[in-house]
Amino acid sequence: MTADQKVDLVITVDCGISSTAAVAAAVEEDMDVIITDHHEPGQILPKALAIVDPKQPDCPSGLSFLAGVGVAFFLVMGLRSYFRDKHVWDRYPEPKLVPFLDLFALGTIGDMVPLVNENRVLCLAGIRQMQKSTRPGVQALAKAARIDFTRLDSDDISFKLVPRINAAGRMSHARICVSLLTSQTLADAEKIAFLLDDLNAQRQTIEHEIIAEIERRIQDNPSLLKTGCSCCGTNTGTPVCWALPRPNCPENMSARCCCCHATIRRPWDLAGASTTSIFTRHCLPTLICWINSAAMPWHQA
Repeated sequence: MTADQKVDLVITVDCGISSTAAVAAAVEEDMDVIITDHHEPGQILPKALAIVDPKQPDCPSGLSFLAGVGVAFFLVMGLRSYFRDKHVWDRYPEPKLVPFLDLFALGTIGDMVPLVNENRVLCLAGIRQMQKSTRPGVQALAKAARIDFTRLDSDDISFKLVPRINAAGRMSHARICVSLLTSQTLADAEKIAFLLDDLNAQRQTIEHEIIAEIERRIQDNPSLLKTGCSCCGTNTGTPVCWALPRPNCPENMSARCCCCHATIRRPWDLAGASTTSIFTRHCLPTLICWINSAAMPWHQA
């Protein structure tokens, strides 16, 4: 589809560092690919035009704490500086990036990366930018989440704004969030924001049901809290109540959920499971978080 639209440049955000096949397919279609990502690179890198990832071993930036949004933001900063040196802004208005710091803060705090150094400074500026209420989508989302902008802090972003944004991808389609954040009027943004609020309420209900079911099953059968890799039996020392293989286990391409017994090919890619299984859409993130921190009230966000 991209080739049919005569696209000749693809810039990724928060993904792509392991997408060797996808990048190769794009190159075959005469498309240039610039990857911006913050995930750990593998031994084989995609043959992209450029890779911007501060976690590459030879990256001298010292910005490995950036989230995906931060890497993209720093690329834009670098391009603006480059064009300034080339006197491009003598002919065109130089873009101001401060108005976009609200998005930087949303993405950085939402990705739960360390709030240190540049992250801390720019997130603080981003929170102040949100308080100015210049973006209709953010205004509307804060209203739906019943947030007092005058007292906005990182907890409000983590536990009120971000869950509503994430609910779109979990319960419907992430395109809804794009529509929200690109809305030009408050009236349009409010319709989308309250849709996200409803989707988030549905997510909460389903996750509460899943947690209650998990607790019941473990109470009925405590042996579910076993330790070790389900594939090879190696003791990992971490309680698991579904058959999560170790990352370096040779059998780690599949796993089985002890709750619904769905077979999952690659636990991180739920598309391989049955679409009729509630585990496919909702169980994995809840289950892992519940095991890691049963007292953490993140599902109440």
